[in-house]
Amino acid sequence: MSTFNDYYFDEHLLNHPQQAAIVKMSIPRLLVRFNYDEGYISDLEHFKEEINELSWLDYDVVQPDQNSKIIKECFDFLTEHRKAVLNLNEHA
Repeated sequence: MSTFNDYYFDEHLLNHPQQAAIVKMSIPRLLVRFNYDEGYISDLEHFKEEINELSWLDYDVVQPDQNSKIIKECFDFLTEHRKAVLNLNEHA
């Protein structure tokens, strides 16, 4: 079972073509918008390089160590999401 119950993925951004977004809905909430034109991000450093926007949705101050942890969780979510999509396509 997934541990990413509060994460959502969207790759149909009208105002930002060839980009995708991950929304973390648990506190501290976050929207990460990143380049996703090829649909492939190789590793965490590549993911960080592709980020265009980090929008913290709560007014709480996020500590730097928590920031890095959450960005890594977003990358891990993206990796699991990609695996799930590939698995669905294989069984279609």
